[in-house]
Parts: sequence; C-alpha cells; structure tokens
Amino acid sequence: MKKWIVPALAMQLGGCAYTHAIYSSESHVPRLTAASRLCVLSAIDGVYQGDPYEGSGKEVAVRVKNALAMPIPQTRLIDSTDEIEGAQRCTESGAQYMLAPSIQHWEDRATQWSGLRDLIRIQVRLIQLQPPPPKILKTGYFEARNGWLTFVNNPPEELLSQDDGFFWFVRRLVGLPTH
Repeated sequence: MKKWIVPALAMQLGGCAYTHAIYSSESHVPRLTAASRLCVLSAIDGVYQGDPYEGSGKEVAVRVKNALAMPIPQTRLIDSTDEIEGAQRCTESGAQYMLAPSIQHWEDRATQWSGLRDLIRIQVRLIQLQPPPPKILKTGYFEARNGWLTFVNNPPEELLSQDDGFFWFVRRLVGLPTH
C-alpha cells in the first residue's frame, strides 16, 4: 500500500493537465464529413485582471481549425470576431457550418514559483448556416488547468494541445470519431 502513495502523489502534483469538457445540443446535429464546408471565426482575445493576452483569440481559432484540417479539409479561418459578419462571410464562401469560439477565461500564472495554475475556459458553438436562417446546433465548453509542480512557465495556449484534449473536444463537438 505504501509503495503506491509516492507515485500517486507525484502524478497528482506533477505537470499533468486537468481537462474537462461539457457539450449541450440545441437540436439534432448532423455528422460532418470530409465534404462538409466549415468556417472558424476568431475569438476575442482573452483578458485577465485587466491584462489583455494579444493573439490568444487567433490562437484558439487556429487550434480549432487544426483539429479539423485533416477530416474536413474545406475548413477555412475567417478573420472576424463578429458572428453576424462572420456568418455572412462564411455563407458567401459557400460554407454550411460555422464554429464560433469564445474565450471565457484566460489566466496565465507563473506556476513554477507561485504554485498557482494556468486556467483556460473556452466555449465553442457549432452553427448551421445552410439552409438559412443560421441555427445553433451545439455548444461545447472546454476547461483546462496545468499541473501544480512544474519547472517551466508554459503559456495557457499549451493547454489547447492534442495531448490535453482540446483537439478531441473540437472533433467530438462536430460529431467526428475521436479514436
């Protein structure tokens, strides 16, 4: 019994990230395929305690697009944070669906010396554009924290990696297999 305490404690305190995802369907969500045409909007940059994290919104959008680039090659990034303008631009480009990410929380801490962990919370909405009018099909929320014991100060966007689950969160949101 005692031989398991140290490894279990080390794993709990170690550099592993904690992730959590919640999905909510507003209506029937069709399974997107390689033939689907999809646009991803940029998110508004994250702000924590009055400090803006410039480029964080674009980084989130790029990570969403990258998660879908292989299974849905017709995924385009739209450089707009406005959903109405984005929906119009996506529709003009022939897209059937739009993903609208939103940064709910973006907290960058100096974990290596403070013990305070980075925290991100991202909302992503899947919106059907065709046939009109646009309709929200599904909303997902992704939350991640880094580990307590770390020797480097990784930025919060590191929590959006494939290993930490964001990649799979996005794929599951649009109904793609996650294996």
